Amino acid sequence: MSNCVINTIFSGLSGEINTNPKIYRVYPDKLKTGPEEMLEKCMPLGCRPGEFFVSELNNKKILVYIFEIEHENGRNSIASIGFTLDVRTIISELKEIVLELIDRMRESGILNFGVLELYLDKITVGLQKESKIKIGPMIFDVGFFILSKKMKLQKVNRRAKKGGLI
Repeated sequence: MSNCVINTIFSGLSGEINTNPKIYRVYPDKLKTGPEEMLEKCMPLGCRPGEFFVSELNNKKILVYIFEIEHENGRNSIASIGFTLDVRTIISELKEIVLELIDRMRESGILNFGVLELYLDKITVGLQKESKIKIGPMIFDVGFFILSKKMKLQKVNRRAKKGGLI
């Protein structure tokens, strides 16, 4: 179990007229930061779908992925999924996992605001435990994905490994 992800934040800007970006859900709901400051980190001005942002807040790294949610009416929404991270997290590896998860949700036809809001806890726990994330008909096995790509989500603390043979 890696526990690389501490919190997951889902925010977005719906494709409706006269709407503003907002935070839809945080899991676990234990942020020490105000919603306005967190929204600035999770939906930066000028962000575009497909972009990742890495920033810091309260001595924690934040990784944010911006993506588009398509609507039948033609006015697509922009959304973000952000993660507060343990300092040992290997961000490049987590980016790959997040891209794959969002792509699979899109391919399964379940990438929308309601599903993300409802299943944010399962996404967070799946990343923390490197386990399966089941969302409706889609199952994304984080552990298997990590093994198949020969990835690690966290750097090994070399100091803890000292000792042994002289």
